[in-house]
Amino acid sequence: MVPFKQYLALAALVVAGCAANPELESGDTVVSAALAGSATNAAPRAGAAVTPNLVVDVNDLAARAPAPVICRDMLKPNSNVIVRQCMTAADWKRYSTAEAEQAGAIVRMLQGGAYR
Repeated sequence: MVPFKQYLALAALVVAGCAANPELESGDTVVSAALAGSATNAAPRAGAAVTPNLVVDVNDLAARAPAPVICRDMLKPNSNVIVRQCMTAADWKRYSTAEAEQAGAIVRMLQGGAYR
């Protein structure tokens, strides 16, 4: 299907969806069951007052906050170029663990031990 036809079909579906659910007037009393359910869950009417939720859970905010990024200047492997590497603290811990395992593998290889 040509992208133009896809966009045209998508636009037709959006227009049809918007035309299928008209706005309710304040004087309407007869509403279908499906429309009534969506109208009660929708935003309040223009005359209704909106009350904000004043309870803020700090633990929830801390859990949703992105982890701080730590940047370090490092030598690029097998070169003389300094690159800036930015990762979170957890990523740096995994990087250090992987680097230690690689160093241990190199030492074992050089020693010629049975733990290759």
